[in-house]
Amino acid sequence: MTLSTLQIKSRLRYVLLLCSVLIMSASALTTAIAGDMPQTAIPNAKEIAGGIMTGGQPSEADLKVLAAEGFDAIINLRAEGEFSEFDEQALVMGLGMDYISIPMPGPDYLGDSSTLAQLEHALSMGNDKVMIHCGSGNRAGALIALHAYFIKGLDPQAAFDLGKDAGLTNLAPAVRARLGLSEHNH
Repeated sequence: MTLSTLQIKSRLRYVLLLCSVLIMSASALTTAIAGDMPQTAIPNAKEIAGGIMTGGQPSEADLKVLAAEGFDAIINLRAEGEFSEFDEQALVMGLGMDYISIPMPGPDYLGDSSTLAQLEHALSMGNDKVMIHCGSGNRAGALIALHAYFIKGLDPQAAFDLGKDAGLTNLAPAVRARLGLSEHNH
């Protein structure tokens, strides 16, 4: 049985259409697996459960992307005077997002009851998507770990692991100590 040129072209179109559908489906699946994290240049950006994103200092362009992606609030952990490239508060509020400043200038503020209470209050304001940032994401990860343990009641190792997933790096020994974990718990 020989196929006519018309039948071959018809089958080829069908195969190409099928391949296109499969490629688009694979692309959609990859996007769904990767999550809904906005495409930004935020250093060490991490998406954690419950619509919370952590990372380093967002740029003006990053904040505009976050607003366009439906973020409701920006929580800034940097101390006053630590960043001066632009007026972050004015920009965030001008973009229609809430701006919350919880200055956490160093390890002395880790697990401080006031800092944890401020974060709990900020996270309970009814915002669906929140970005928590510091300079690099390290303090954001530390605060997430301590909040998970002291406020949400997660066990120490799970809270520490969540903090690592949220950007905790250099402050890990201080967070470990605050959670009562030995250096041997990994």
